[in-house]
Formats: sequence, C-alpha cells, structure tokens
Amino acid sequence: MFDSVGSGETCAAEFVGHPGGHRINSFVVSGALLGAVGILNRVTSILSSWHFKIISVIEGLVFGYSQPSAYHFSHDSIELAARAVALLSRENNVGRFRGLDLCAGCGVVGFEILRGLYRGLKSVPPALRPMWEADFTEVQSVYLPHFEVNRDRFLSEFPTVPAEVMKWRPMNYAELLTEPNGQYDWIVSNPPYFDPVQGKLPPSEFKARCRFFIDSDFETLCRSVAHALAPKGLALLLVRDLSDPVRRRQEILDRVFNTHGSWLELEPVRGTSLIQVRK
Repeated sequence: MFDSVGSGETCAAEFVGHPGGHRINSFVVSGALLGAVGILNRVTSILSSWHFKIISVIEGLVFGYSQPSAYHFSHDSIELAARAVALLSRENNVGRFRGLDLCAGCGVVGFEILRGLYRGLKSVPPALRPMWEADFTEVQSVYLPHFEVNRDRFLSEFPTVPAEVMKWRPMNYAELLTEPNGQYDWIVSNPPYFDPVQGKLPPSEFKARCRFFIDSDFETLCRSVAHALAPKGLALLLVRDLSDPVRRRQEILDRVFNTHGSWLELEPVRGTSLIQVRK
C-alpha cells in the first residue's frame, strides 16, 4: 500500500514492505534506478565506440591489409569494392582498362576491385583476358608504406599480373583538373564524409584529413571525377548527407555530372549513399 508522507515538494510515497514493517522511499528507489540507467547508457556508449574500433581492426586482419594504427578502414570500403566488381564485370571488357582509386588511403578499395576482377579471369584464356589497371591517388604520405605492403601481397596472390598496373600517385585530386581529360575507364572513391563546419576537427591532422574535406571540397572532388572519367566510363562515389539542403550535395551532383553525363543513387552502403556516374 502507499501512504502519503509530508506535504508539497517534500511529499513522498512510501511502500510498506514485508510484515516487519520496513519501508522503502520511492524517491530513493527512483534515484537509484535513474543512476543505474545513466551508468548503463554511458557503458553502452563506450562499448559501442570500442565495438567499431575492434571491428575495424578485425576487418584489417581478416582481409589482410596493412593500415596505420591511428586510423582503420571500415567495411564501407569492402562493400564499395564488391559493388564495383559486380558492375564492372558486366561490361564488355576487352583490352586495357585503367582505373582510379580516389582518396585511396592504403589502397583497400582499389586492391579489392582488382582482386575481384582478376579472380574472375582465371577461367578466361590468357590471350583473351583484359588488363585491369589502377592508379591510387592519396595526399597523405603516411599511407605509402602500407600501400606498398598491400601491393606486394596482391602480387604474391596474382604473380602473373605486372606490378606496373598499380601506381601510387601522391597528389590532391584537384590536380586531376590540370591533366588530360578522360584518362580513366573507372573511378571509385570513399572520400571524407564531412565538411569542416560540420563538427570539431580532431587534434590529429592525419585523422582530420581522413574525415573532413580539408585540402579541397566536395564540388572539386566531383569536378575532378567528371574531368578524369573517360567517355562511357563508370564512377562510384560514397556520399554522406545527400539530402541535406545545407550541404547541397544533390545540387552539386546535378550541376557537375548532368552536363556531360548522368548520375543516379544506388542502394546505399550501410546507410551511406552510393552514387553511380556514367559519362
């Protein structure tokens, strides 16, 4: 039963417990429960943060890629590559096909694409096999030793593939605008997701460049892709905040790609928009 105790703001309900007459103040119980819930939420938040870190480390080990200890690739990169392989495998592939992994990091997306494409050629007579190539553009030199390790592992798996088909290009993607038009038959990019105004930059310059458009911006990225993509070429881009009116991603995609081609949104990759560009 509930008894009324006190009055006004100090009024509390008390529960009469077992026959011994012990009473438990419900405010005390409520406070204890709220405190426990707060602690549980905090623990859940910490575990969730570590969950993603642990998953990233595990994925690096499972897929065998060398990567910086300070920043790990996510499964977005693996799924992006798988989607690219599925689309590129449907093309009428005869001859030499040059690709570009833009904002390549340690090269996970590009290597996964080449791995998927070359595995699919094992049953094709050598004389009829197309030559799949990939350039890897990255502005942060810290990734270079990891790229080299990953390239060597790829070559050990595919010893007949010449090393020259994989080139490291230390450059900002804006520099593509100064190069000849239409160099690449396919382009993929898992770029930074955020503009600097969208959040506090991490103290690490390396991590900031991984997450934010520091050296350039989203529109320049799109213009670089449009310039570098060959006629009838295919590009796949992961884009966050596609429908955000402040970021104006859709407006930029329309302005850049609808002039000499087209773009459409495919099935998202783990909640991130996947954009297909055709030229």
